[in-house]
Amino acid sequence: MEVVLVALDGSLVEVESAGFATKWQGSQAIEVVVRDIRARKRAEEELRQARTRTESVLDSVADTHILFDWDWHYLYVNRAAILAMGRSREQILDRTLWELYPDIVGSGLERQYRRAMEEKCLRSVRLFHQTSPTSL
Repeated sequence: MEVVLVALDGSLVEVESAGFATKWQGSQAIEVVVRDIRARKRAEEELRQARTRTESVLDSVADTHILFDWDWHYLYVNRAAILAMGRSREQILDRTLWELYPDIVGSGLERQYRRAMEEKCLRSVRLFHQTSPTSL
């Protein structure tokens, strides 16, 4: 559980605490572990700010930018991708490429995407997808 404690000097300290039932010298006891998480919280905030800056830059470019996880779920799409796909961000994120475009299964585009993922390399693919009037 995350809580904020007041230190002896009056400053606030964010901590994570957990309690466990145990025995101490033959009696029932509760062991409590308290960990200062201020550094972790600062790092999380810096990461959030960096992500916000990165997304702002990617949203400002005209090129389509899409980020997939290893199971082909859309993790991020920029504005250009949203416009090209003709769907809202909510209709895209957390769905798989194959859910949104089932007709590309078995196509050259699928082979190129899978090859890029497996080889962890950049692939340049120019194919016209017939379901949508855009280039993917």
